[in-house]
Amino acid sequence: MHLDLILIAEKLAIIIIQGFSAICPTYPINMITALFFNNGRIVSRYSAPNSIKLEPETFSLLQQFVNVEYEKVQNLIGSERFDSRYIKRENNNSLKHKNAFLRIERTPVGCTLSSTRCSKDPPHVLLIVTQNPKMDDSMKGRILDMMTELTDKLYQTPIVRSEPTRIVVFEGLIHYVVINRTQGDVFELPLDISLSLLSEYKSIETEAECKSIFSQLTTKLASYSMSAMISGHTTMIWGELGYQFSYEMRVEDEDGNIRKPVNVFSHPPFEDDNGSNYTLISNSLFPTSKSRVTVYEILPIFVGKVQTKSTLNANIEIMGLYKRHNVY
Repeated sequence: MHLDLILIAEKLAIIIIQGFSAICPTYPINMITALFFNNGRIVSRYSAPNSIKLEPETFSLLQQFVNVEYEKVQNLIGSERFDSRYIKRENNNSLKHKNAFLRIERTPVGCTLSSTRCSKDPPHVLLIVTQNPKMDDSMKGRILDMMTELTDKLYQTPIVRSEPTRIVVFEGLIHYVVINRTQGDVFELPLDISLSLLSEYKSIETEAECKSIFSQLTTKLASYSMSAMISGHTTMIWGELGYQFSYEMRVEDEDGNIRKPVNVFSHPPFEDDNGSNYTLISNSLFPTSKSRVTVYEILPIFVGKVQTKSTLNANIEIMGLYKRHNVY
């Protein structure tokens, strides 16, 4: 099955980074990073010069934060995506300042997450992370001014759409997730497509039942993948109640070549409540390597029983999709 999905153009992502680079340093707000989201997915990010650096896993948590705080909407066409007047309105209920502790060098650091939609109902969200445990009105005002200037710059930028991208859905596949643990990026099959496939394969009549089953399946997938990772396995497949769950941890070098570990890795001990550190995992897999590696996790769910070879081939295609869509 093939489905069309139009993603934001790479050209716009580059312009966003240029805007961040030109505007952000002029505002004294103790900024750590600025991120631009399109329907819940990180499209561009900018790290302030000389700022403390967030660990890669933290970007996944920031993406989850935006997905919880902002519902996905239909893509709009034209400049209505960006409206700085809306951002500065008193009734802009999308503007949020939330305190958070983010892991920095394995230590929780008090920060503030400031975010807003770029107009009344667009798919785009700006998120500014600052090292401000407490936020006074003066600081909120400076952050608002910066968001307004960024949005004005984007308003003047023509919206360039990329060519329709083919999303390949394999026979029996109902969902997949790719997590780049090094860069903190998450790429997955859109929810509406996954629900449609699940409903079709299992003849589920109501949307509520379909969402309930899908939630149970993704919870099981997360549990299975954590179990595999803690056990030191890079590939595992499970079958349960007519579904098949798969987990693959893939490590690539700087040239994109897959690095094959020759032994089961030793999961590093949990030193705090922040979970696993994938840099330590890659060091355990390749203790003598001097080149930089990237750690991915690929997690598909299938209906029925799928041969191991077919599952691994599907993972190859899914990774290809991720790399074509990864624009920052």
